[in-house]
Amino acid sequence: MNQYKPDEILQFAIHIEENGKKFYLKMKDKFSQDQEINQLFTILADQEQQHRDYFQELLSAIQDYNNLDQYS
Repeated sequence: MNQYKPDEILQFAIHIEENGKKFYLKMKDKFSQDQEINQLFTILADQEQQHRDYFQELLSAIQDYNNLDQYS
């Protein structure tokens, strides 16, 4: 059984959020004539970006910790 490292899991999560944002932006373009649906997909894409940013912060913190751990 493969076990993933925390940084690998976070990289997967970042990739998933990026794909989600791309999907919602495509749907926004597809439904550009409907203001309410357009706004909904904009909100969802923004949320995906927030999630991606959060996972990136976690990844950076883990990488910083791992770098400090090397000097111990």
